[in-house]
Amino acid sequence: MIVIVAGMHRSGTSAMSGFLHKNGIMMGRESDFHPRPKKENPKGFYENKLFRTLNDQWLRKYSTDPNYLVKQWAKEPPRLLGKQLDNQDREKARELIDFYNQYWKNSGGKKGFGYWGWKDPRNCLTLSLWFQALKGHQVRVVIMEREPESIGKSLKARRNCSIQRGIDLSRIYMELLKEQLALCDYIPRIYIDFDEFIENTPKTCEKLSKFIGKEINMASSGDFLDKDLRHWENGK
Repeated sequence: MIVIVAGMHRSGTSAMSGFLHKNGIMMGRESDFHPRPKKENPKGFYENKLFRTLNDQWLRKYSTDPNYLVKQWAKEPPRLLGKQLDNQDREKARELIDFYNQYWKNSGGKKGFGYWGWKDPRNCLTLSLWFQALKGHQVRVVIMEREPESIGKSLKARRNCSIQRGIDLSRIYMELLKEQLALCDYIPRIYIDFDEFIENTPKTCEKLSKFIGKEINMASSGDFLDKDLRHWENGK
């Protein structure tokens, strides 16, 4: 089972991927995680740099801007819907997916893991490309939602981005993600509200357990989740 975490930057994707990782849905090896924990995310980003690298390459290669960088917030995110991976990129993606599929099943240090995935806000822009390489695999998509104003405030505090631009980008990211998912209705997906995740984690655990088909609980994550993860509340 492959679990993909998507959502706008500062929407709680790191919190969700870390929580899933603690519950045995492996988001990568420790050596894969980059960036390392920072002040803005002291518990870690749980972002596999190998998947992030491919996302960045595809966003430049398959868009009209060969110099596109995600965190140049003034630029409009590329619309890749309808784009097709070339043979080389499709093979590269399949090799990466097959590597982790076998690694966590057979030789991941904790033999028997059959659940793994990756997280990257860029998935909102590239998911339709990944689906081309994921044929034949069992996939679930977990989508983090958060009030756009809260995302805007969080981006302003940590990045060179105005609150309004953060709000606009949040809506654009979700629109692009939903456009891609609409063409892949055979892929199960679940929307998780970040505030509910933090405030009522047991309820979210029930939803995730049913959706993924694996027990997800607070005990497995220890003290990973706390209300300090919600850096900005809407309207404050």
